[in-house]
Amino acid sequence: MRHPHIVVAVLLTLGLLSRLCPAQNDPDLSSVDYSIPDSVITNYLETYLFKFGYIGDKVISVIKIAGETTERDTTSIYLWTLTRAYSLKNGELVEGTAANIPIVLKAIIKPEGYRFISIKEPEGGDRFGESLQEMFPPDILKNIFKGLEGLRDQSIAKAKAYYHVK
Repeated sequence: MRHPHIVVAVLLTLGLLSRLCPAQNDPDLSSVDYSIPDSVITNYLETYLFKFGYIGDKVISVIKIAGETTERDTTSIYLWTLTRAYSLKNGELVEGTAANIPIVLKAIIKPEGYRFISIKEPEGGDRFGESLQEMFPPDILKNIFKGLEGLRDQSIAKAKAYYHVK
């Protein structure tokens, strides 16, 4: 054969080379969980949302994930966050300013790790409801307001643990 590289190129183009010479050691990654831990999401939100001038010494985020969708290598995480600043004054925990909002967080998730690429919040005022409908798929939107009752208690508990107060 005078031009074996042409044959290889044609086989690759047709997707036949992998069938003719299957790799022996390709790991099966179909069962690997690439989801992002809640702690990573809350740390990201505490860092990102802290840029907006919270009044308090420590910003604490708690979340409720309503769902996820994946398109190619991008995962959209639909969640509700309560992100609040706390301070300690005379041994007492003091609640500062807060954001209590639904968010769409987009991340690229691969076996070697993940990277957040965007965060989207709903518009305010009379566009709030309409922007929620634009941000969230209908099946996730119907659940976004469920289970929010405990977020404030979780936030306070996390702040008390941070400041070592009862």
